[in-house]
Amino acid sequence: MGDKVYKKIDVVGCSAKSIEDAIESAVVKASESLHGLSWFELKECARHQGRQAERVAGDPPARLQARLEPAASLNATTMTIVTAAIRPRANGSPTPS
Repeated sequence: MGDKVYKKIDVVGCSAKSIEDAIESAVVKASESLHGLSWFELKECARHQGRQAERVAGDPPARLQARLEPAASLNATTMTIVTAAIRPRANGSPTPS
């Protein structure tokens, strides 16, 4: 089996400093639980200004957000466990065991 299989998750990193810091915080946090992080897709960048009362009172810095889909390669052991947990239904479609 030479083809690779990846697991992707959805995460949002936030920063008051820069979009780059928001991306970095998302990647660092995702890599703590998604071992073997290979790459990510940047899906969305957003800026949250906060509530109107906060802006008038002290004009706090905007909160920058980066939504990412980091991906990690699934190894052969993981694939074996997942495959073993699925058995076919009577109609032939897979169902979790």
